[in-house]
Amino acid sequence: MGAALALYLVSFVLAFDHPRWYVRPLFIASLVVLLPAMAYFVPSLNLAVAAPLYLAGLFAVCMFCTATWRAQSRILRISPAFT
Repeated sequence: MGAALALYLVSFVLAFDHPRWYVRPLFIASLVVLLPAMAYFVPSLNLAVAAPLYLAGLFAVCMFCTATWRAQSRILRISPAFT
């Protein structure tokens, strides 16, 4: 539980700190690889493989979603207000 929360908070800090930390093609490629791998290891009881895999997948999803939210908020900030 603590590792998942720590990864979420680290992804939040990295996504908002500086654009150099978020390389969109890298995280999209990692999601393409990690999501099927996580689905394959769902019934696995080998925690030495499953736990790091799920934590890496969680980090990639958090980075993707947080950075996407950051980009959307920036667009809203620069767009003209509706009156």
